[in-house]
Amino acid sequence: MHRSIIIATLLLISCVAFTPVAQAVTTLTASSSTATYTENDDMYIDPGLTITGSESTYSSAKVYIGDGYVSGQDYLRYDTTSGISGSFDTSTGVLTLSSDSTTPAAYQAAFRNVRYENTNEEPNTANRKITFVLGGNTLYLEDTGHYYEYVASSHISWTAAETAAASRELEGLQGYLATITSAAENTFISSKIQGQAWIGASDADTEGVWKWVTGPEAGTQFWSGNYAGSALAYENWASGEPNDAYLSYGEDCAHLLVNGEWNDYYSGYTDPITGYFVEYGGMAGDESPQLSTTVTVSVTSVNDAPTTPGAFTSPTSGQIKQGGSSMTVSWGSSTDVEGDSVKYDLWLFNGSWAQIGSLLTSTSMAYTLPQDDTENAMFRVYANDTQDNSSARDVTFTIDSSGPDHNWVEKVLNGSTGETVTVEINVTDIAGVDWCNITVDGQEYEMTFDSGNYSYNISIPASNSGTLVSSMTYNCSFADNFGHVNNTENVHMNVSILPIADINVNVSRGISPLTVNFTDNSSGLVTDWNWDFGDGSNTTDSNTTHMFTSGNYTVNLTVQNSNGTSSSLFNIRCADEPINTYSPENTSAISAYGEELNFSIQSTLYSSFVWLVDGNPVNGTGATLFNNTNDSSLVSYCLINSSQYFSQSNFFMEIYNVSVQTSNESIGRTDTHSWEWTITNSSESGDDIEIMINTTPDITINGSDKYLRFNTTNNNERDCNGLACSIISTSFNTGNNTTGIQIKVEVLNTSSINSSSIDFPASSIYQYFDIGFNNETLVNDGSNNRSIEFRVLNTKDGGSLIINTVYLRHWSNPQWEAYTPELTGNDGTYSYFIVRNISGYSPFAVTCNYQYSSSSTSESDGMPYYLKKLLFWSDDETVEETAAEMVSSEDTDIVEPVSTGISDGNGISASMEDPDGSDLGHDGSHGEESSTLKVLGLLALLIVAGFFIILIKRRNNEENERL
Repeated sequence: MHRSIIIATLLLISCVAFTPVAQAVTTLTASSSTATYTENDDMYIDPGLTITGSESTYSSAKVYIGDGYVSGQDYLRYDTTSGISGSFDTSTGVLTLSSDSTTPAAYQAAFRNVRYENTNEEPNTANRKITFVLGGNTLYLEDTGHYYEYVASSHISWTAAETAAASRELEGLQGYLATITSAAENTFISSKIQGQAWIGASDADTEGVWKWVTGPEAGTQFWSGNYAGSALAYENWASGEPNDAYLSYGEDCAHLLVNGEWNDYYSGYTDPITGYFVEYGGMAGDESPQLSTTVTVSVTSVNDAPTTPGAFTSPTSGQIKQGGSSMTVSWGSSTDVEGDSVKYDLWLFNGSWAQIGSLLTSTSMAYTLPQDDTENAMFRVYANDTQDNSSARDVTFTIDSSGPDHNWVEKVLNGSTGETVTVEINVTDIAGVDWCNITVDGQEYEMTFDSGNYSYNISIPASNSGTLVSSMTYNCSFADNFGHVNNTENVHMNVSILPIADINVNVSRGISPLTVNFTDNSSGLVTDWNWDFGDGSNTTDSNTTHMFTSGNYTVNLTVQNSNGTSSSLFNIRCADEPINTYSPENTSAISAYGEELNFSIQSTLYSSFVWLVDGNPVNGTGATLFNNTNDSSLVSYCLINSSQYFSQSNFFMEIYNVSVQTSNESIGRTDTHSWEWTITNSSESGDDIEIMINTTPDITINGSDKYLRFNTTNNNERDCNGLACSIISTSFNTGNNTTGIQIKVEVLNTSSINSSSIDFPASSIYQYFDIGFNNETLVNDGSNNRSIEFRVLNTKDGGSLIINTVYLRHWSNPQWEAYTPELTGNDGTYSYFIVRNISGYSPFAVTCNYQYSSSSTSESDGMPYYLKKLLFWSDDETVEETAAEMVSSEDTDIVEPVSTGISDGNGISASMEDPDGSDLGHDGSHGEESSTLKVLGLLALLIVAGFFIILIKRRNNEENERL
């Protein structure tokens, strides 16, 4: 018995000990289930709402308008509270509250701070159900008593969504993929929780048998078959669904489209799924928290005042109106929401308010403004309905009835000649100042507005202006925007006449000694003068003359009258006549393209220099200058590289004018020296080019053929041997384009010829030259019948020209060609020749020999020239020349000192022949005989020459003995 009692007691204690303590349940409670909203109010929905029993923390909550929601009228207003912010979605009517994890008390404060407002003047008066939900991102549907949540999870599969939903929990409520069993539930989810997401329907077990497979409805069939099947309960399939249409996989799961319709889908296909819907409530074992509460808000409309009248169109804001003027006051109309008639009352404020119009039916009224000055006058119009509701609009403007006022800021009473004085005045007017002018000695001028004042600078004429004044009178006038004009009094300004020194000279620069005539040109009633010439001398004469020697002087004239003094400075400079030395000395120069030439000047006077090419300052690549512009140097030069400074492709030849301008402040003069610089694209150095001829042809056209003749005759220039250019013309025929063709003939120093290349005596070179064209291809390859005409002096150094020793030699690499010319004439000074059909153009040489008489001597020893030639013949000279000089007249044509006229035409052929060949003789036998005679004659001459030398030496010895 006792044992039984003990056992029963222990069992009772055990039951008590192991019975769990009930946990508090979260409860969200409204202080009142209803509230009343009056139009134009901004109402706190439930300031007494409470949250009790919760031991959790929260980071989000929802407040939404359910039944009765009108988008565009209804708004949930919220100001951040306890760190919880809010965002209202007008498309769903949902206010989302969010924060970091915080307490239920914080969300209680946030819920209490939610306000409802309707912005429509005639609001829909149906009741609004406003629900507060504490469950995170969930919303509560009163019809089902369940909570719903959209979980964003892009591209999630149905299976993964089902598992994820089952793992979610809300305050003891088990989560599952949502099951939708009514139209109200479907509308709520699709309108409040927008998204394209999975729901808990599937026919995976049996195709066409659609069941709810989640939540309390798990296993409940609601549809049978495909899109042509039949409903067994609520469904909302989209048109043509379900169709099981995804390839071979089929479509066994359902999801909700954005528009609220359903679609079957392959469970593993995740595009365009954005998430899934979770439903809480109705599951076995669920707790029963109260996470939501709903307040039904009734909306009351009130009679509104008329709308605010439209803006005033007369007067407009800030406008200035003239006092006493008649005007029409007009404004915009007003309307009444409830349709009541509207009438207007009009008031004026010009220091006090006065009603000027009552119960007006139009939006304008004629009115005459009072004659006063009111800067902030105002019209106010009231719009009144029949319920004594009103609205008002104001316009501020200005009434102006009088002209501007003024105050002198700077009234100038005294001044001096040449001075500028500033008159300044302050002018004000309630309507604003339109203009402000000043009249000075009868001339009116506009004044300048700055910093609230008007000013004008009066320029008193200087005593040297031609207008001498001792006083001036001025006054100011001004007007406002309505044309009201006021004036100041006339102001008399006394003017003191000041002297102004001024010097006039007949010359200020020149060559020392420089005599300068000084004339006083001062003004201003001058009474005294003092001249200081800067060299220690001075005078008190009004006009004077002074002589200056080389130097720089500052002359100071000081003049005086009873009102003051004035000084004027004048600079006098003079210097000795400069001597300028220029290089190159000649005013013409020739350079080969690519060579550089230094032009320079040295002066005896420090000067400034400017270098020019063709009148343009030297500037650019290829030029090196040493010059100045401040009279600081005795020397200046300009070094120019021809190919760099005149950079051109296919350069032929050009003539440039290079000049230097030399100036000096002391002598007040600029001297210009110029060089004519010829630049040619030549194979020779410019130093070796002695004459340059450049010309264009005379062209004769015969059908398609052209005959070009270049006249190169030049009698104005001489080479270093005193010879004019021997080439007088060249010509050729061509059928090609000859536009722009030019020739250049360069007469070269004979020493520049390559002596190792010649096969003729250097002493026989009459002239060496190069002929070129600016289109070498045309001339050398595209022409024919090329001819050169040239001339040779009949007498030279006392000798007479031997006609048949004249040759035109042409360098045709690697040797010289010899052309035997045709004699074409003789004018007494020159013999003229022509060579036809030359092979091309390049360097040429004219060679010839001269016959000297026995009386001709080359030195003071009295030895005949031809004997010296025989005795002292150079090793490099051929027997040809010897023979040419010594042969008898029967073998040689000698040009007589007097002209023989035009040749008989039997000149030597122009074909190319060896100048050392047999063309100098008549025939072969005669040549052999002649050669024997020549040798015998030569021996005889040598014997005679020996005796002649002995006699000369003996005579010299005798003369020495006498001395």
